[in-house]
Amino acid sequence: SMAAENKNINMTSYASSKAAASHLVRNMAFDLGEKNIRVNGIAPGAILTDALKSVITPEIEQKMLQHTPIRRLGQPQDIANAALFLCSPAASWVSGQILTVSGGGVQELN
Repeated sequence: SMAAENKNINMTSYASSKAAASHLVRNMAFDLGEKNIRVNGIAPGAILTDALKSVITPEIEQKMLQHTPIRRLGQPQDIANAALFLCSPAASWVSGQILTVSGGGVQELN
């Protein structure tokens, strides 16, 4: 999640858990690399899932879009496409990375 790198009010525990997951990716890649096992993560931006649809308001959506150069919310397929890339031969030398899929945006909405 982008929360691993960004700050938002009242998100300390959530953001810290995401930072720990990012650190885990990097360390697992280091530990497993000699076995030719690649480990990567995906940090999604605002993805229009059922969970987001249940809480988003037009005001929140506008604020999100103001922080997103590609002026739309992400779709689940955007994350699936990133995962397909990371699993493909094109990413055979990519390991220990967190791929941010966010339309170029940040999630600091304070």
